[in-house]
Amino acid sequence: FCIDQPGMLGRVDKIIINIGTNDVKWFNGKQFSVHKRCFNPLVSLVKNLKFKFPLAQITFVPMLPIRAVYNYTAKTVNDFNLVVLEVCRKFGCMFFDCFGDFLSEDCRDYNSALFRDKWHPNKLGLGLLCRAIKSIIFGPAISSQVRCFWHWPFYH
Repeated sequence: FCIDQPGMLGRVDKIIINIGTNDVKWFNGKQFSVHKRCFNPLVSLVKNLKFKFPLAQITFVPMLPIRAVYNYTAKTVNDFNLVVLEVCRKFGCMFFDCFGDFLSEDCRDYNSALFRDKWHPNKLGLGLLCRAIKSIIFGPAISSQVRCFWHWPFYH
């Protein structure tokens, strides 16, 4: 929208980034180093956003949990979220941790009631994600609280 309305550049005050699991997949049957592959591109993204939108608060939403028995492992998702958290700490971005909201009660797997196909949130899951994003945009008026902490990976 900023290309069509250049006057909006100075008024952008919030940027929310949500990255899906396709961005941390396996290549050629071999797992890559998530940190090695993703850290520098995320740093570049944040630097570019801060340059173009200097007054904006950049907030990352974690990559959501996925079914641990797939080739995409829970460890890969967690490793990616740790890279995002590192970038947030380094550049003063927020990390809105709603990861735990998508876990089962025992925190050992994803909550299947929130996903339609073990990868993509269903209507209930999308509603939960939308509430998280609303609380980032509108603040504590929404029932969720901004949570900027990290927890142990659920696969331990």
